[in-house]
Amino acid sequence: MTRRTVDHHEFLLKELKDPEIRKGYLNAALDGWDKKHFLSSLKNVVDALGGIGKLGAETILSRQHLYDMLSENGNPTWESILKVAHAFRLKVHFELEPASKRH
Repeated sequence: MTRRTVDHHEFLLKELKDPEIRKGYLNAALDGWDKKHFLSSLKNVVDALGGIGKLGAETILSRQHLYDMLSENGNPTWESILKVAHAFRLKVHFELEPASKRH
């Protein structure tokens, strides 16, 4: 019997097309307080939803700005994050965290 394997990245991109999974994935990426991890996760969502070109058209941010923003050393502005979240049909909001999780 032949076992069929699935590439992890391809599977992830397919799953991220679901809005609920996308929301949970990005929230989990934010939970670790690691900017590089969050930007890498954001890039995966961008790839799942059609890539930089499509995101640029939806956010009116230049391709170069998006590439820079999502790079390993990216430092996105608050406005850019909000535009990208809106393009993903997500809202940014705050909620209380348990006292034991304070940094």
